[in-house]
Amino acid sequence: MLVSTRSTHILVAAAGRGSRMGQQMNKQFLRVGGEPIIIRCLRLCSEFLDSLEPETDRGLHVICSDNEMDTMQDTVQAYGLGSAVTQYIAGGNSRRESIFFGLQALPKSGVPDDAIIMIHDGARCLASADLFARCRDTAIHYGSACPGLPVHDTLRRAFSHAGQDPVLYETVSRELLFSMQTPQCFGFEAIMRANQVAEEAVSFGRVARDAFTDDVSVAQAAGLEVRLVEGENTNLKLTRPEDIQLAEAILAAGLLA
Repeated sequence: MLVSTRSTHILVAAAGRGSRMGQQMNKQFLRVGGEPIIIRCLRLCSEFLDSLEPETDRGLHVICSDNEMDTMQDTVQAYGLGSAVTQYIAGGNSRRESIFFGLQALPKSGVPDDAIIMIHDGARCLASADLFARCRDTAIHYGSACPGLPVHDTLRRAFSHAGQDPVLYETVSRELLFSMQTPQCFGFEAIMRANQVAEEAVSFGRVARDAFTDDVSVAQAAGLEVRLVEGENTNLKLTRPEDIQLAEAILAAGLLA
């Protein structure tokens, strides 16, 4: 890991409902390996921040639904991580809006403009501290970083006629195609400016509200260049019930990096 005292703050996105999980409760509170997903995620983030140089300014900020704020705080306290969380921030109606709210709240905690901001999905609880370190190092060197894995499946485009099943027709080259992961890392001032541009574009109807699928798309829309970091196969985003089963299998087999 690069020896640097650059201010480093992690924003954990945990405001989504996770409807594809098919559960009544927020998926963040479902258990993997006997603990809630969000607890495993926050412990990983906290341990990474603790590994930085002692004089490094740091913070862990959790974005959650306003109506789940008390449940989130109670859960974090129950697992002994209360002192690890700097603040809880109410999210918005979309991931992009939630991240924008989170970024707007950071200056209130004294986060400097030149800080490295690491934005991580709360549903990715099996990442390694090494991945966090490599993403941070790359962002310090180049201003941004995002982990990703090369696509191995055969890819094809499809079209459909009204009322009919889609028809496959064009094979898409998978060369230089990558599936994105988190943490996605940026300089604070740059990613805040990019989110302000995105908010304005959405507000004035220049782009659809769902046009920004992650923080890289927000950054690129504002002209920022994002560097790729090799991701991890175990850094799953737990989205569906079978993902929970896979995560349990990974833990049981001791496959974490």
